[in-house]
Parts: sequence; structure tokens; C-alpha cells
Amino acid sequence: MKTAVFGGTFNPPHESHVEMAAFAVEQLGFDRVVVVPAADPPHKAVEGDATPQDRLRMAELAFEDFDEVEVSDIELRRPGKSYTYDTLRQLQEESPYEYYHLLMGQDMLEAIEQWYRFEELLSAAPIIVFPRAGSEGDLAALVERLSADYGADVEVAQTELAGVASRRLREELRESLPEAVPAPVLRYILERGLYGVRLDGGRAKTGRERQLIEQLRRRMQPHRLPHAFAVMEEMERLALHYGEDVSRARLAGLLHDVTKGESLENQLRLCANYDIVISTLEKASPKLLHALTGAAVARELLGGGEEEIVTAIRYHTTGRSGMSRLEQLLYLADYIEPLREFEGVEPVRALAYEDLVGALRLALDNTLREVLEAGRLLHPDTLEARNEFVAIMMERDR
Repeated sequence: MKTAVFGGTFNPPHESHVEMAAFAVEQLGFDRVVVVPAADPPHKAVEGDATPQDRLRMAELAFEDFDEVEVSDIELRRPGKSYTYDTLRQLQEESPYEYYHLLMGQDMLEAIEQWYRFEELLSAAPIIVFPRAGSEGDLAALVERLSADYGADVEVAQTELAGVASRRLREELRESLPEAVPAPVLRYILERGLYGVRLDGGRAKTGRERQLIEQLRRRMQPHRLPHAFAVMEEMERLALHYGEDVSRARLAGLLHDVTKGESLENQLRLCANYDIVISTLEKASPKLLHALTGAAVARELLGGGEEEIVTAIRYHTTGRSGMSRLEQLLYLADYIEPLREFEGVEPVRALAYEDLVGALRLALDNTLREVLEAGRLLHPDTLEARNEFVAIMMERDR
């Protein structure tokens, strides 16, 4: 069996890590990739507050969709510094008939002569190195020298990575939700409050946002807060891109699910308290009620004068014909925010910043298909919204 050993701090794991493992399996023919988070790397301190167990769990989440990837705690179980030489020796002793390679990025290869027993390591296993963009000449010279000086067998992967740096991601996480971090890992970071990420007023940009966040913390279940923050930050990006008021966009994203998670009994009580008339369809589809009650509660929390935000919240689950730009952005942000993972979301994400109408039409198509397949009732507002965007696209393409 051909196995790649992929070590690192994974602090946090990101899309380049996933790309490397996928390339090893799909393009280089490896049967298995063993991902090994370091417990105590010898050449650099592990920055941030993620424990070795946190980094192990994040790696498991990052690679959970890959049957060929195994995340190993071998270095967490072994006391002392995490030396790759010791890890490789242990793996070879445990499975002597496997053909091991080392998988690493260019930065690691450039420092390999500082590693513990590096000459023995270079002779113990071939290396697959992933190049840094724009440094092909430097890497070729390094590979040639390592081969000449130590007999190293180094193959350069014929691909370029996205150039993601874990340090930069740790800094970005304090202010936003980087798309380079896989959604399950983002959720874990938010739930644990790692890397200075806070689920309180720390994500607020204004005093008003800070006050509203404190009220949300009292009203909402804790596990729903990450989605609220993710939609708020996606709304900011969309508003900047499409020229919408950023402040209102962030507030709409923050408050859109303010009553989601309430029991059916509480939803009906809120409807009665706010004189909300429920249609026959809404009675048959209780999941729609949080948009109605959420709009009423948001109006109260905002103190009036923000009817555009309230209306966007009112229609964020169904859409409708004649949606305002803010309504369109909220529907889309709720659909594509980076914590979302479901079939069909990636094509909508790909369109979101290129073709707003096309992205909305595709999202509505997906929603209608899901409702039909589940045997539920179609909301006429959703049909009307979809038909309107189809008509716009037909006119545009005429």
C-alpha cells in the first residue's frame, strides 16, 4: 500500500491542506494519507490557544469527507517533542509492508536541514513537495541540492496551492470568517472561542451592534449564534460588493434568525402577541414561522424606523416577487454563508459575487426542488420570486 504521511501543526487546518491530501490521492495514486498533527513541534512554538486535542479534532473535521485520509494522534500519544523521524520510524514498524512517502509544503522542505536526524529521514522515505506560487526556480535548485548532497528522493507536485497561511487566518478569524477554513472547522473554532474569536460583543463594529448581540445571547440558543454572525459578515461582503448600506446589511444578517429555535408553542404565542395572521400554508409548515415572528421581534429590538431590515427578515426564508436589494442579499447570505455545507451550495457561492440574479434563481430552484422531493407544500412567494428572476434572465439574454 502506498501511504503519504502528512504532518504539521494544522493551526488551523485550511483549504491548502485539504487540496494537498486530495491531490495525493486523486493525482498521485496514494492509497492512504495519514495526517499527523504535531503535539509539540521542535522548530516553532504553536501560536494561539488551540490545544493539541483541538488541532487533532479540527484536522478530523477538515478531512472527514475523505475515506482515504486517516487523522492520527500518534504524536499526541508520544511524550516529548514531535519529531517526524520518530513518527515515520514508528509507522514503519507498525506497518512494515506499506510504502511510505512524506507530504509537505515548500516552506517545510526549505527548513528540513534543521530537522532532527534529517539525513536519516531523507534516506528513509521519498518526499512529495508542493510548490509555493512563483518560486519554481528556487525549489528546483533546492531539490537538486538535496539530491546531490544527501541522496534525497524529492518529487515536486505539479500543482499550485492557494497560498493560504495559518498565521494570517488566525488574525482574520478575530474579524471575519475566512472562506479558506472548512465550514466544520469554522464551527468548531466559533463554538470553542479559539484564536480570540468571540461570540459576544467582540464581533460588533458599533455600539448598537454590541447591544443587539447581548440581547441575542439572552434570546437565542448558543449553537445558533455562529450562523447569525456568519450571515452578518456575509451580508457585509455582499453589501460592499453590490453598493448596499453596510450598516443595515449587517443588522439584517445579525437579527434574521432571532426567533429560530423557539418551540411551535412559543412561535404561536409570539404570533398572537404581535397580531400576526398565519396562513393555512404557514400552519402546515411551522419552519416558516420564525421569519414572521423574527421580523416582529427585530422591529421591537431596533426601536422602529428600520422597516427595510424588518421586511428583509420577513421574507428571508421564502423570498417574494419585487424583492428589494437588501432582501435579495439577505436571502443569498443566509444561503451561502461559509458555515453552510449542503448539496448545491457551491454553485450558488460561485455565482454570488458575479451574477446576483443568477445566484438567486439557482438558490430558489434548489429550494423548490428540495421542498418537492420532501413532499412539502410550495410557498407561492417562492414560486413568484423564482419566476421573476427567470423572466429577468430571459430578458437579459434576449
